[in-house]
Amino acid sequence: MTCENTDAAALTREFDFVMARSAYAPDPRGAATARFRFTLPQPASAAALFVVKSTHVDEWIYRGPFAAELVLPFDERLGGAGGFDTLSFHLLDPDAQRLCAWVNESGERYWVDGASIGIDLLEHGEFDPDGLFRQHEVAFGPASDPPPQGRVPPGTAQRA
Repeated sequence: MTCENTDAAALTREFDFVMARSAYAPDPRGAATARFRFTLPQPASAAALFVVKSTHVDEWIYRGPFAAELVLPFDERLGGAGGFDTLSFHLLDPDAQRLCAWVNESGERYWVDGASIGIDLLEHGEFDPDGLFRQHEVAFGPASDPPPQGRVPPGTAQRA
């Protein structure tokens, strides 16, 4: 699934599930950071809840309002395995009555201190050249790199 329209009751159940689960809290003594830049296939409302989940620690890494850029702290629990993880991204948008989820079949080396990562959340899933299904594109670059090409991040103006 990427996005589906749903009713208020289903969104409330999903919201309650997300809020009931524990969230990842890195040890502040060993915390490093990675910068994520996101593009959505459709704009999110101000009421939307955005969630980043790590498969490696099976916890929410972030849950809060959608932001085109997030700096996420992490510690040895995520960075210690070479930084590899499979992340899923979720958007619960009550104003649009839309529930979205994006996950790839393969992981990436996200958890490297100072990493800058562009995440392009796709409208529809697709198969990569290796035959693995993906619902988001990942691009790594220095902190000064712009978000991935394609769509303009919500809240920004496109310039000619």
